[in-house]
Amino acid sequence: ACRALEWAAVDGVLTADRSQLTTQDGNAPMNTQTKILAALLMVTIIALTTTATLGYFIYERTLSDLLISRFELTATELKRKVETGLDLGLPVGELENLNELLRQEILTDNALVRLSIENARGIILFDTDASRIGTSASAWLDVLVQAEPKTSDVLVRESEIGVPLINSFGKIVGGLLVVYSKNYYDSKRAET
Repeated sequence: ACRALEWAAVDGVLTADRSQLTTQDGNAPMNTQTKILAALLMVTIIALTTTATLGYFIYERTLSDLLISRFELTATELKRKVETGLDLGLPVGELENLNELLRQEILTDNALVRLSIENARGIILFDTDASRIGTSASAWLDVLVQAEPKTSDVLVRESEIGVPLINSFGKIVGGLLVVYSKNYYDSKRAET
């Protein structure tokens, strides 16, 4: 609360001695302009912080989408090459150059961890790691088999991208799995 003002009459006009206008703690009270300025400053700080935070999250989402898009392109290009052999009437297991094709592709990108081709029963026929050949793969292909197969189907999981291999009759005869490392790009981004 403010102390009472002392009024003085000067030339018939009452005036207050403003030097005595103080709060109990000895500070001058905030006037309306100061309050408005403080509120505007607070709103500006909150707006800038929110904008920076949202900008960061948009950057992260865009980078993640770009990364996924890049490996989707790798998967669809490999799918196109494999399906060219399938269109000649050869079964997936009899395509001769697939191991070499997968090895060449994995050498082009350090972020690729694994490339694998499996048949419709989920048995790995070709893989960049020879020890996996002949073993059962994960059930990712079952998700695509249960749905209506389309040539544009792409299954994206945490760090895996799977595409079905479809023969010229429209039947799913296998699948191609691309596994990539998110940590590789995180470490590259941290270096910059």
